[in-house]
Amino acid sequence: MKVLENVSLALYTTLGVGGPARYLMEVETVAEMREAVGLKEKWLVIAGGSNLLVSNDGYDGLVIVNRMPGSGVMLDELVNKMNDQEFAGMECLAGIPGTVGGAVYGNAGAYGQTISDHLKGVMTLTGFWPKEKCGFGYRESMFKKNGEIILEVEFDLPKGERETLIAKSNEIRELRMKKYPPEMKCPGSFFMNLWFDQLPKETQEQIPAEKIKGGKVAAGYLLEQVGAKGRKLGGAAVADYHGNLIYNAGGATAKDVWELARQLQTEVKEKFGVTLAPEVQFIGFPQF
Repeated sequence: MKVLENVSLALYTTLGVGGPARYLMEVETVAEMREAVGLKEKWLVIAGGSNLLVSNDGYDGLVIVNRMPGSGVMLDELVNKMNDQEFAGMECLAGIPGTVGGAVYGNAGAYGQTISDHLKGVMTLTGFWPKEKCGFGYRESMFKKNGEIILEVEFDLPKGERETLIAKSNEIRELRMKKYPPEMKCPGSFFMNLWFDQLPKETQEQIPAEKIKGGKVAAGYLLEQVGAKGRKLGGAAVADYHGNLIYNAGGATAKDVWELARQLQTEVKEKFGVTLAPEVQFIGFPQF
């Protein structure tokens, strides 16, 4: 296991921005993970690098890159494997960037499915967490608060029909490819959607009925109402077809991305009276 020094984290994030890690290690086994967290007092575990915005200053500690065969597996690989083995319940998660561990950490979901739907429990460095103790909610889990390192995940998936599952996943990948082309440097959707019934009454009155789906209002709709589409700041930009897609248009700095997102959040707050919460995790920036 090699400890590298002053490694650019732009190489480890889907946004392609961020300063250096003082130290960086890639771990492939549970034993290596245990060893890694004991090396330095200050450490951070990452994996696929999606949903992550690292400041230009980088991280003054040890960054541990999870390459373990459990939680470090790419989510899309797991979807393919489950489809092929005729296990249903994950086919709609196809194409989501990042690893299984990262998906559990943020309770990733799409097209009516979330990774916690058929999850039984999570093994961390300190022990086993049954689903009911994991605190899952919309893009939320207890692991965001307790600092536990996810090692393995146990699922209880219903049976399905192989060809049907594969066809559904392929259909969803095509939809995602149009929204998130592979060459686009982005973290996925930047802000979380909002529960309609939790919005202030005056805000609810501004939302057309057709914009309420599954009890939620898309953050992208609110962002579009403040002119987010096509907005630019430095090298950061918002897609001209989706208000909640901030990306590195070329030469962006982490500060460009953060300031553009902050600017848009402020404008939505002023117009609708609600504060959009970022899906993206910030390293070296204050949360907003």
